[in-house]
Amino acid sequence: MARYRQDASETRRRQRCRPLRNIDYSDRYQQHFTLGSDISTRDRDGIHKTFSGLMKLIYPGGEATQEEIEELLRFAVEGRKRVKDQALPPPVATAGTYWA
Repeated sequence: MARYRQDASETRRRQRCRPLRNIDYSDRYQQHFTLGSDISTRDRDGIHKTFSGLMKLIYPGGEATQEEIEELLRFAVEGRKRVKDQALPPPVATAGTYWA
């Protein structure tokens, strides 16, 4: 019996979220903030998609204050940084080089 309720609630959640698939919030932060020019296109796209997804989950109506947008943008940038740090091999120390 509990399994049926869980499946029904999951179905309702999916039905509520489906219309958000066609909405793009990736440009909402650009009214207040800009990303540095040193960010690659791949990183910029990742940040945009993460920011848009967070907006859809936390503020599905798209209404967020500048402070809330800043917080989500920081999460998106930090998330992209972590992905990049995990994807790149650690630097190799050579003779005379020290890593802190």
